[in-house]
Formats: sequence, C-alpha cells, structure tokens
Amino acid sequence: MSSSPIALLRPLGNLSLAHPGAAFAPLALVALLAACQTEAARPALPSADKTTPPPDLSVAVAFADGGPLFVPARTVLQAVQGGVPIVFLDARPPLDFQFSHIPDAINVPYYEPEKHLSSLPDGRWLVTYCECPHAEAQQLADFLLDRGYRSVRVIWEGLQGWQDLGGPVVGGPTGASPGGAMPAVGGPTGASPGGAMPGPGAPGTTGWP
Repeated sequence: MSSSPIALLRPLGNLSLAHPGAAFAPLALVALLAACQTEAARPALPSADKTTPPPDLSVAVAFADGGPLFVPARTVLQAVQGGVPIVFLDARPPLDFQFSHIPDAINVPYYEPEKHLSSLPDGRWLVTYCECPHAEAQQLADFLLDRGYRSVRVIWEGLQGWQDLGGPVVGGPTGASPGGAMPAVGGPTGASPGGAMPGPGAPGTTGWP
C-alpha cells in the first residue's frame, strides 16, 4: 500500500462540496504538505561535541569556544600546567570525594547539582570528572550546559586516567594523596613553575590554577 503524500492527499480530491468535511480539505492539505516539508528538511542532531576525543587533542582546540565536551586527561593536565583557568568539579558522592579528589576540586554530586550552583566561580573553565569513567561527570556537565554555562568540559578517562598520568590527587583525613607524596604538577605542593599558584582563590575553595 502506497504511503506517498500524493496517495494520502487523493481522498481529499474526491470530496464533494456538499460533504461535511469539504470545508476542512484545504486546511488538511496545507497541514500535510507542511509536515512533509518539515520532516524532509529536519537536520541531524549534532553529535561532534560528545564523540571520543583524540588522545593528542591540543589545549588550544580543547579549551576553545565550541570545542569538544570530552577532553583527554593528558590535555587537561597540560592545560593546568599552561595556566588555563580551570576549576575541577567532582561529580561523585561526598564519601568518594573525601577519600580522594583533585586538589581544590569542588564536590558537586551529579544527583543534586542545583544545590551547588552558587559555589561555582565565574570566568573559569568548569572541568567535571568522576570514576565511571565519565557517566556521572557527563550528567553534571549536561546539567550545566542546559542552564547556560558554556565553558564546560569532561575528563574523558575520569579520575583514574588523571592519576595514571601523575595528576595530583589528595584525600583522607590528613589531605595526603593515597600512596604517599602527591604527584607534582610544577612542584610537590601542586604549585605552578616559578612559585605561587596562578589565579585567585584559597586552597580548597575555588580550585587551581
């Protein structure tokens, strides 16, 4: 049985002027033609922002307006070392955050992000992460994007990928990283090369750099 627009419209041409539905035939014709044109012209939804990032993604591309949502841990680490203003958002539950997290990260659990919007600083990239490796972080990132935040990125490999590259992690009752000394990014305390940590904010409040 044919389902072309012409076949669907053919019954409308058989209505006599005396038929009760004759007055509505022109309206039905216009509506059906409009629906067919809309369906044919509908573009595919963009998906580039959420594809797997290349491992050699540059900092310039990753942290540019309109760049990819997912960024490799290596690129994020290079961005931190290069002074890109980043605030890390830990999307995991508080107990996981207390056990280990990136220095100065803000704990914004993926299941209640609205409670923490007031703690997010302006003028910095918001980089989310979790351990699964990025499902919870993506959920948090999507929430932020839906509310107008545009400088949002997700660590593709999650916290484990960050640690595998020597990225600093702190946690526990004394603030020490699991396993001993904190892996350095520019120094044993996480400071940038040359001394003071770039960017405003106290440790544990707004993040680094």
